[in-house]
Amino acid sequence: MTKQIGPHISYADDLTLWITSADIQEANATMQEKLDELSTLTRKWRLRINTTKTEVVCFQHHGNSQASLKMENHELTQVPLKICLGVTFDQRLTFTEHVENTRRKAHGALHRVSCFMSDVGGTRCDVGLMLYQACIRSHLEMAYPVWCATSQNNLRKLDSVHHQSLQRALGAPTSALEVLSGIMPLSLRLEEVLLQEYIRIMQKPVADPLRCQITSLISDPLHLETKVTSPIHHLNRLIRQMEKKDRFITPLVRIDTPSQQDITLPVLDKINITEEDLGRSGTRTAEQTAWAKQLTTDFINNLPNTTLIAFTDGSALGNPGPCGASAVLYPGGITNHHVAYREPISKFGTSYLGELVGIRLALQQALLLADNHHTNELLIFCDCQSAILTVSTVGYESSENRNIITSCRQLTKGLNDKGIATKVTWVCGHAGLIPNEIADEEAKAAAETAKEDDTPTELPASLAKGLIKQHQMEKWQHAWDTATTGRTLYSVIPAVRPCSRIRRPSRSSDTKLSRLKSGFSRLNEHLYRHGKLAETPTCECDQDIEDTRHFLLECERYSQQREEMIDTIESIFIQNETPLPDRTIDIVTLLGGNQSLTPEVTQAIQSAVCLFIKATRRGV
Repeated sequence: MTKQIGPHISYADDLTLWITSADIQEANATMQEKLDELSTLTRKWRLRINTTKTEVVCFQHHGNSQASLKMENHELTQVPLKICLGVTFDQRLTFTEHVENTRRKAHGALHRVSCFMSDVGGTRCDVGLMLYQACIRSHLEMAYPVWCATSQNNLRKLDSVHHQSLQRALGAPTSALEVLSGIMPLSLRLEEVLLQEYIRIMQKPVADPLRCQITSLISDPLHLETKVTSPIHHLNRLIRQMEKKDRFITPLVRIDTPSQQDITLPVLDKINITEEDLGRSGTRTAEQTAWAKQLTTDFINNLPNTTLIAFTDGSALGNPGPCGASAVLYPGGITNHHVAYREPISKFGTSYLGELVGIRLALQQALLLADNHHTNELLIFCDCQSAILTVSTVGYESSENRNIITSCRQLTKGLNDKGIATKVTWVCGHAGLIPNEIADEEAKAAAETAKEDDTPTELPASLAKGLIKQHQMEKWQHAWDTATTGRTLYSVIPAVRPCSRIRRPSRSSDTKLSRLKSGFSRLNEHLYRHGKLAETPTCECDQDIEDTRHFLLECERYSQQREEMIDTIESIFIQNETPLPDRTIDIVTLLGGNQSLTPEVTQAIQSAVCLFIKATRRGV
């Protein structure tokens, strides 16, 4: 029924109609026609509209025009504001009332979860940050793309709740709460929400009314030149900022609905060279790497000459960045000469995309070689477990890579029809296997070629969102580099990073570390500097000022506890095989700012520091 009444929003039994016009009389007449048509339709279907609850809002930037509308012989009431799908629209579209409602909701949520963030017996800081993101920030960013044109004064009201929440979660009153917590500043986060909503809209079908409207307005110079700021103006500004950095988030990959025939196509057969645990790429030991190389070499040497061997790889410079793929084939066995193929993919892609295209490239070339070489089996070696699962499991692929996977399955069927079995197995990357190293070099060369490609690239939505996140992180880093406050924390954490979710024994340990990092602690130097709450900034040992560095590394009163902490940290380095150049025990390492250490090592060091603080019995 609602298809016959023009632009509208419907939710459950609520219906919202709107008319846009430069003349109030014309808008009034057009809306009256729509209401009369709606009344006719409801009577036809024996429905009844509650006219006492039906209200009218006249949105305008100047003046105070009145709308005169009737429905079922009832004069409709004109109101100054109206709530639609949770957003409060006022006559001037300033959204001041909506921001105030949002602030109250977020502040109420903060009050309710604060009981979990008390200094004594409260939850850990990482849990407090998760509560903030789930219960408080969700209010602050709800429907932001609709009301993003509100004033900066209104946004500062929400920023105040944001900072109060982070301060409550961390227990540290510092001006650099976002860096300390790993939570992006609210202004940058809201920009990210706006851009992600744009990506979601652009994923809709080409004929979708909302997509058509957005596409039309964002490319209309007359609309963009208007003095009245709209969400389209904010969106256009953010997109242009990204394009200046060579980050293009459109066009997006067209997602085709799979046919019944595509669903029944065969997948590659996954085999395992060994069932042993050979570790993960980031933590694999030298012994595991050597053993993986030996196992793979022995396995390949035992393959018959009728097996066509292929090594594939994908590379992305920057990940995401210029992306390429390669396939190295050995017709007639591993002892014969190899044939290398490379394929530049796009200027923006991921290594995962490269791995998938590499497998497809191997299948394509194997199908071409099948007529000239006697083979009954194709065995693909790939060092990406995710790509292997995607091509060997029905229903595992994402919709964004569906076209590539469908192509792989069609090629697999073509090989099967020629009597060639298709198999894929995992190979340890960077283990010194010559075929795999050749594939790696070819993939990097293909990525370098893709760097020079200026043709528009269709991006998966996930990659477009990744580019948005990367761009916002760079803006955050620039703001942190040029800030005039929080310089004590900057000396420890010069690079911003997302929340690492490092778990510590208790909230007390969390808050003490946060205070030491920020300089807002109970040590004499800080107490004296802020209101002279201590008689002197000097430590009780009378050797130096009692600041974070002196407390952790220099004070003679805690020499025994410090020796135990250093012994523990050195043991952590040895157990985790940390490279010798990274085994520095300084203030940055102790406070978790050493970027060269793995998260596991950093967490273990932070736990050792917490034990040191506890052993000193010094209130920080």
